[in-house]
Amino acid sequence: MIISHSLQLIFISNPKTGTKSIEAALAPYQDEPHINEIFKDGLYTKRHMPAAEMRDILPTDVWNTYFKVAFVRNPWDWLISQHFYNIEKGDLAGNLYSYFLSKEDILHTYNYLKQYRGAKNADSAFQHTWLYDSEGHCLVDFLGRFEHIGDSFRELKKIVGFQAELVHINKSRHGSYRSYFNSVTRDIVGQLYQRDIRIFGYNFDG
Repeated sequence: MIISHSLQLIFISNPKTGTKSIEAALAPYQDEPHINEIFKDGLYTKRHMPAAEMRDILPTDVWNTYFKVAFVRNPWDWLISQHFYNIEKGDLAGNLYSYFLSKEDILHTYNYLKQYRGAKNADSAFQHTWLYDSEGHCLVDFLGRFEHIGDSFRELKKIVGFQAELVHINKSRHGSYRSYFNSVTRDIVGQLYQRDIRIFGYNFDG
């Protein structure tokens, strides 16, 4: 997460959407590094505070006047990235060669995400809960897309007015997300993540 008083910018870190790359690029403008140490067990981990939580702890004038930014990712791709990232960390049981071939495979990861990644008054396994409040209001001013992270970041630089170079770091080691699904599991993810898909305008192919 980044809070920059010089840029009047708040970057909200929706996990597995290129956030470490963006934070590294914005690091010279970080004015509140301590905020990345805040966490709540069973709600969110360090560096990944939901927008609604951040709104509650920041001064009202800062939250209301600063430009708020976040990135989103195709839900099928996002789920695969979460899956392999948490297996690599050793937090999620499985192996690095597993595929989403059954409903049980998907629910294994889906239920794990619900245990630690959340937002107040909302189901926790989704991206929209990071960026929307419990009444369905979007809390950010700019939504970049992981699929076009370079273009989105360049647009953000023009809007806010700053200089920074974006380098992709912390890249997950997996293939194209499309190769991990069959027609059944593809549709199950489509049902589970239908709100993310609708809100952010995604489909399986992009």
